Amino acid sequence: FPVTIISPNAGSVIKSVTGCSGSLSGNTYTTGAITANCTVTVTFMYGSLTTTNCSIAASGSTCNTSLTWSTTNPIGTSSVTTNYPIAGSVAGSGNSGSGVSYAVPEGNTIFYLYNNGDLLDQETVVATRTAPTTPTGLTATPSTCGTGIVNVSWNSSSGATSYTLRDG
Repeated sequence: FPVTIISPNAGSVIKSVTGCSGSLSGNTYTTGAITANCTVTVTFMYGSLTTTNCSIAASGSTCNTSLTWSTTNPIGTSSVTTNYPIAGSVAGSGNSGSGVSYAVPEGNTIFYLYNNGDLLDQETVVATRTAPTTPTGLTATPSTCGTGIVNVSWNSSSGATSYTLRDG
């Protein structure tokens, strides 16, 4: 019997193969006895996932990424998962989603698009911390009586948790 090896493109999986009284095992389709013209039809399932990088405010611990995904020719319902805050956390479900917000910590967080146990796509989100702005209104005023003391003042900076003063 004729044998055909089906090789899906990266990010695609075989959803179904029909025709010529054949059977599919893995990526190998074996037809039945071919005694006349017949047609083999292959349907692939694939998906795409996009994410956005984000910036964490100086006083924050997470920022929100935006997730968008779609699955073509799905089997059942797709899901987007991640390992934050715990392994296998579901960030979204359904065969498509757009602008779904998900909080991520500083560093790299990987998101995975699955359907029927098959990995269709994955994306990495990079979350960086935003530094506080420089304080404004800095003044240094010597004290009276030649004590060598200088009074320093400034307008606080949003998100700053401490300041370091240096002489010189």
